[in-house]
Amino acid sequence: MLKFKIGIAGISKTIENVEKLEQAVKQAYLNKLTESANKFRDKAKEVLHNSVNLEYSTGKLENSINSVIDEERLTARVGPDMRIADYAEWVEFGHFYGLNNEWWEGHHYMSRAWLEIKDEVAKDLTKEIANALKNYATTTNNRVKHLKTGKFVGAV
Repeated sequence: MLKFKIGIAGISKTIENVEKLEQAVKQAYLNKLTESANKFRDKAKEVLHNSVNLEYSTGKLENSINSVIDEERLTARVGPDMRIADYAEWVEFGHFYGLNNEWWEGHHYMSRAWLEIKDEVAKDLTKEIANALKNYATTTNNRVKHLKTGKFVGAV
């Protein structure tokens, strides 16, 4: 029986190298994501602080704004902890009040903070990934090498 075997010599090692490169890029992204989420958190606190009447503010809402990184999903969540400040939505979006059911326009502290930093965050995240990838090159024998250290990805 005539059979042909088709494959790429060393493909397992190449896949392993790519997976390790992925980890290096992922870590660079997570570092910048954490920095960006904290920047967003701080900006939201700043916007809120500058919007409220400090005579009546307890700081409870401002102190409840936090950032949480989900490393598995590669995402960040930034916002108030509703268990601490269950009125956060009213302060963000507004609400009706009084006997005449008048509308009080919210401070939009999260929305305003995001609008102020979103372009910078997108640029920073993109730049971080590009920089992480620039640190690596493929050699003539298809091994991935870190340009600064000279070490091969996956080398022990």
